[in-house]
Amino acid sequence: MDKIRVIIADDEEDAIEVLRNLFTDTGKVEVVQEISNPFKIESAVNKLKPDALFLDIEMPGQNGLSLLENIRSYNQELSVVYITAYHKYIKDAIKLNVYSYLLKPVDRQEVAEVVAKLIDLKQKRSTPNINKLKLPVKGGYIYIKPEELLLLEADGNYTRLKTIDEEEYISSYNMGRLLNKLPSSFFRINRGCVLNGEFIYKINKTNNTCLVRLNGGEIEFNVSGAFITEFNRTTK
Repeated sequence: MDKIRVIIADDEEDAIEVLRNLFTDTGKVEVVQEISNPFKIESAVNKLKPDALFLDIEMPGQNGLSLLENIRSYNQELSVVYITAYHKYIKDAIKLNVYSYLLKPVDRQEVAEVVAKLIDLKQKRSTPNINKLKLPVKGGYIYIKPEELLLLEADGNYTRLKTIDEEEYISSYNMGRLLNKLPSSFFRINRGCVLNGEFIYKINKTNNTCLVRLNGGEIEFNVSGAFITEFNRTTK
């Protein structure tokens, strides 16, 4: 049976428990994380890549609207369902392309219907088993296998794509939006660069650099400490 992977984010533990129980009743939801601290939501979304985020709006220290605005700057695909006690945010939510807007106390039938629609959306988004990415560039698209793409570099409001054959393309999408299309083998190594981890063979923790071997040569990149930690965690 198809399931969706979701994150529940609400500063009220009771609200999280209610939603968790409703999800359990559907038998079609895997809750990958429950978050009561709003400052941990964005990093969890980027790490776990859920199918949907069920998000409260009024939380101490972090508003669900501003949080989603940050996420939307690099991720337009994430399905977000607001769970709130207030009608007044509906217009703002629509501008942020939310998938649904449910009022507390949440209705069992409404939750079941949203889950069913999210499952249908996930199925429609699934692509044929063709190992190529479709990446928007000036004049159209390029179709490329992930292993043929070396890196993405921020270039103002655009992104420069470089292949292992030293071809370059400019995309009107920002780097974060493109990263969302790439497999987990791609890492944001610093603020302005995403690199294909398959080509990394050495990391210098003292200098915060990594080396890439390509076409008989070596390329050095500056990296962040956060990247080093993530790369070591995900590499056997």
